[in-house]
Amino acid sequence: MADQELVLANVLSNIAIVHEHKGQWEDAMERFEQAIALHELKLGPDHSSTAYLLTGLGESNFNLGNYSEAASILRRAIKLQEDTQSAPQRTAEARLLLAYALWHSPSNRGEARALAEQARKDLLETRPEAAAEAAAWLRTHRAK
Repeated sequence: MADQELVLANVLSNIAIVHEHKGQWEDAMERFEQAIALHELKLGPDHSSTAYLLTGLGESNFNLGNYSEAASILRRAIKLQEDTQSAPQRTAEARLLLAYALWHSPSNRGEARALAEQARKDLLETRPEAAAEAAAWLRTHRAK
């Protein structure tokens, strides 16, 4: 039988995703935080499945205008994904979100563009629509 805390974490994650789709970022953030806490309790802080939840939490923070917090969370998600060799598509998606968050700090714009370009390349085969989104973002966000 599945561990009840992990089942609850998955339910909370699904609820968070529903809140994201509705633009209810604070509610999504709260559910992601609860799911992450359960994942870390049961699987440890460095488990690969936590990275997906962190990306959702980072996106929620970004959409609430918490760019610095979003960047910090997304950096952790990317490191976890790289350390655990998670699906490259998910790492690329997190990189693109991190680029968006970093753009709000002028001193980080070069890094933001580099991350978006890497994400664009990594998404070309698996998610061409996301690669096109990254390319469009790069065209409209030039480092000055």
